[in-house]
Amino acid sequence: MKYKLFAGILAILNLSLSGCIDKDYDNIDNSIVYDAEFSVPLGDTLLTAGDFVKPSGLMAIPDSVDKDTVSWFLYDNTYYFSPGSLSDTSWMNFSLGTFFTDTSEVVSLSLRINAVNHVPARMLLQFYFADGNRVILDSIFQDGPFELKPAVTSADGHVTTPYEVWKKDIPFSQEQIGQLANVRFAMRESRLIIPDSATDSIPFYADQEVWLQMGVRIGLKIKLQ
Repeated sequence: MKYKLFAGILAILNLSLSGCIDKDYDNIDNSIVYDAEFSVPLGDTLLTAGDFVKPSGLMAIPDSVDKDTVSWFLYDNTYYFSPGSLSDTSWMNFSLGTFFTDTSEVVSLSLRINAVNHVPARMLLQFYFADGNRVILDSIFQDGPFELKPAVTSADGHVTTPYEVWKKDIPFSQEQIGQLANVRFAMRESRLIIPDSATDSIPFYADQEVWLQMGVRIGLKIKLQ
């Protein structure tokens, strides 16, 4: 999986802020305020059904078991006892403190998500911020995980219509912005909710995937002093 989260914005901010200040630092008027707003793509992430369905951690259903009596799901032509949900997590380095010793300079911050779900199951997404010891400080979605509805499938279980979300904006509160100085890591947690196969027998295939694209918009107000 590809994670280029936040690297773009850090590089752009570094170049922009260093380039806007004249070399003769002492001659800068302390009353000057630099207002800037950046929109930066953070990269794409591709989650496949195989990232969630790890057969080594699941129990296959023997042929002798009546499947009408158990909860199950079908993956690559093998029936497994259904755990109800399957999770996948990933950690990444993240720090704005290198560039902002005073987070009051950040006056606005919002995250934008585009997503396309090609998996015939609901997916719940949450992103967490953590300190240098990977202790969770906050989550991006304050009201609970962001939900992607399942893709629509044909009678044989192949996806006919993926579920799409475009330009989903998540604004950060001033309290959340203030905590960014302490953040050193970010964690993505994704949970695949398996449908009840006793009534809805949907097979899953290894090439089914969820595409995520993220971007950030940040507003700054910096006194040049």
